[in-house]
Amino acid sequence: MMQIAWFLGQPSILKTCRSFEQLVHRTIFTAEQLSVDKYVRDRERFKMSLQAGSSEMKRTNFKKRLEYKTVAPNLIVNDLTQFLHLINDTSDDFALLEKALNKFKNTDIDNVRKVSIGSILMRMLHHFQNNELASKFYNDQILRKNYLSSKHCLLLFFDLLFKQEQYAEFLRHFQELREQLDAKQQTITRSIFILVFATLYSQNTDKSFDYAKQLNDQYKDLHITQDHLVFLSALALNQNNPHIAEEQLLTLWPSAHQAIPTLRLIALIRMHKFVDALQVLRSLLLVYDESRTEKDDVVSSEAIDEAEKMFDECCNDDRLRADFKQLRDNLKTHGYITDKNVRSMVHEPFRSGKMTTLQSNKMYLQAEFNRNHHFR
Repeated sequence: MMQIAWFLGQPSILKTCRSFEQLVHRTIFTAEQLSVDKYVRDRERFKMSLQAGSSEMKRTNFKKRLEYKTVAPNLIVNDLTQFLHLINDTSDDFALLEKALNKFKNTDIDNVRKVSIGSILMRMLHHFQNNELASKFYNDQILRKNYLSSKHCLLLFFDLLFKQEQYAEFLRHFQELREQLDAKQQTITRSIFILVFATLYSQNTDKSFDYAKQLNDQYKDLHITQDHLVFLSALALNQNNPHIAEEQLLTLWPSAHQAIPTLRLIALIRMHKFVDALQVLRSLLLVYDESRTEKDDVVSSEAIDEAEKMFDECCNDDRLRADFKQLRDNLKTHGYITDKNVRSMVHEPFRSGKMTTLQSNKMYLQAEFNRNHHFR
């Protein structure tokens, strides 16, 4: 296995070199997909069900319970569950939570309830974006084994680290998880696999690119997912490897992610494949929609601007330059060009498997178009 200890230990340089305009909100998975929205709803319902003063009374009783030498398991579960829905984003409440978990982490509670408490705990920490306490709990081997070992907890933890840009810590924990799963001949979950590539894309270094290629090569035969290829392709473009980006993008459904047409256009333009770049733009218009509202399948104005510059400076065919300008105008007129930059589009949530008949037909036509016009 490749030695990557040095790479995993490096701090991210992204914060120091990224301009204000490049800042984007990273939302690979939504609160709904992570069930964090359910925690928020349950929290509000529980608070509304309490009478005036009951919230503080329950907090006081919880503190008193922590002083008892022994507490019945059913009371522990009840108290922890209630407190996790009452807790506020304050150092006092988090200190109280930490004290409770340290006291009860070895208590004999059935696994179903442990998993339930762990899930609520990690959703709460994700809601408050408290990655420091999440890391502290996760690094406690007993807490991790007893409460935080479910796939849902792992996803919440890694997603939280990603959103808080704790890339080095993310990759250290992932490498540890990867080695454990490989030893057991178990597979990394799809969601965490995607987050790994999103993290490597965000780091955007030559070492992160090498690591991304290594991971892709190692696990591609397991068919975990293809969604990670959006980030691998975007990273390849950032690392001046458009041929690798093109190779990966050709394996994806054109409508699987909003960024695919944009990334494909950039890759082809940078390789001076002007005919193929025009085919990408035409594919957006295969199922014509005369409304002027923004469409689901769009291309970034940033990519269009780069394409226009490359056509003007590097394309010697007047006919192709004219075709590009006509396509650009048609796409703009009918809402197929978005002001989102490339980075923002790459970080868009993945699309649901559900689709309308029109979307299904369009995906079929686009795939058929690509099969008949292999990008050379």
